[in-house]
Amino acid sequence: MSVKQLGILKLQPPALQGCDNPGSRSIDNGSNFGSNFGSNFRGGSTLYGYAFRLLRLYWRPILAASALLFALELKVASPPYLNMIPNIVAFGYLAFYFYVSLLTGNAVEMWKKSETKVPMRIQYWLAYLFPVVTAFAILGAFGLLVGHLLPRESAVISALFLSFTTLPILVCLLGTMIPAAVLGLPIGLSVTLNRARSTFWFIMVRLVAGPGVCLIGLALLAMQLNHYGLIKNVPGNASDPLVCDVAWGVGTNIFDFFVGALVASILSMAYLRSEENRNPVLPPKSTLPVSKEKKGR
Repeated sequence: MSVKQLGILKLQPPALQGCDNPGSRSIDNGSNFGSNFGSNFRGGSTLYGYAFRLLRLYWRPILAASALLFALELKVASPPYLNMIPNIVAFGYLAFYFYVSLLTGNAVEMWKKSETKVPMRIQYWLAYLFPVVTAFAILGAFGLLVGHLLPRESAVISALFLSFTTLPILVCLLGTMIPAAVLGLPIGLSVTLNRARSTFWFIMVRLVAGPGVCLIGLALLAMQLNHYGLIKNVPGNASDPLVCDVAWGVGTNIFDFFVGALVASILSMAYLRSEENRNPVLPPKSTLPVSKEKKGR
């Protein structure tokens, strides 16, 4: 069932870039990515192009959420795993609107009611949290069964390696469940895994070339800045952070939202190519809702 058949929103004409045969149900599984690698760094209907467009469409809530998350991290003294909860919720909330725009071609004004606004269903949160909870469960099982048998340093390294391998695999297997949930379509495990047979490598290659490259670059930059004393780690109960610490904290949160936009773009591309043989179509910036006061001026 297509988005048009659902009648949720009126779609703009679909762009079939990258779909050689509109009548075929198969998609690029990632094997041809090398020949088109450069196109993923240009604007338009490309991976990085989609992510930058999403940042332009939703830069106000992204900036507000980034500042609020940093303020919570700065003022609320709690263990790191508890600080992750508001981050997961905030990223999930904004990611929903990323998916809506990618899947329907419409910009959404978050806090205003609209007849064409896609509802945020509980099944979206189930699909969004399922890979994350599964990854934490695997790490927890590893810690209980194996972690205490290893030296502390080896256990930490093993846990990091497990997390950096488990989560991408889970996203490749289960990630297309999220676009389906946004559209109100079935998110059953059998349906999702069957879809993953054609989307797994498409997603995996782009996760490495997109979020993977970005996060490695951010880590290297952080190491260099920390080495020269330009930034410091700001614990939850710290006071009087430097201006550069505030800029770094808010900036990294914005960067994390950009990485989230990359992931949303990858999963939406994979889902739409698998189900409808088309690419996402984002609206131009000028189509964002404008308030009546601004229209009257």
